[in-house]
Amino acid sequence: VLSASAAGGKEYAEALRHAGLGVPIHSQWDGQTAAQVVATWREDVGSVLVGTRSMMTGVDAPGETCSLVIIDRVPRSAGNPVDDARVETIMDRQQIDKWTADKYVYVSDASLLLEQSVGRLIRRVTDSGMAVVLDPRLTKTTPIAYNAQSRQTLLSALDRFHKRTNTYEDAIAWLEYRREATSVPARA
Repeated sequence: VLSASAAGGKEYAEALRHAGLGVPIHSQWDGQTAAQVVATWREDVGSVLVGTRSMMTGVDAPGETCSLVIIDRVPRSAGNPVDDARVETIMDRQQIDKWTADKYVYVSDASLLLEQSVGRLIRRVTDSGMAVVLDPRLTKTTPIAYNAQSRQTLLSALDRFHKRTNTYEDAIAWLEYRREATSVPARA
């Protein structure tokens, strides 16, 4: 579970721990280094890892360890001097307003981070799983949707996933199918 904010991530970890799922929940707030938390999570295929931006890149867990990546909303970098300078350069070169140039810089960066985040899922050719992005702004059906250009740029980060759905029922059906397909029958 990848959260755009530490407050959200902590809340998700706590809620998962209290949900009685019967699986270990590891988070980047457990008092260990990120490397230690990831190593512990990798060792237990049935566990859950909760984190923020620090877990969106550089985490490699091929095989069954990572079969579901949930992202609460599209990650966006906070304003900073480097990106602000990029915005100014685009404004000057293309003669566009700050709002449009800002979208070029920050939406482009968010798209790359989103692609890296869902990339946690597929590390080998034999890996499979589901990436879930819970951000309603990616759909056209909400009043707070991204504009068409931003939405298309962000959705392009998910192009490697050929089957898409926006219904809970379809997602659950696929997860159940995958569980049945990957379960190994018990030996007599």
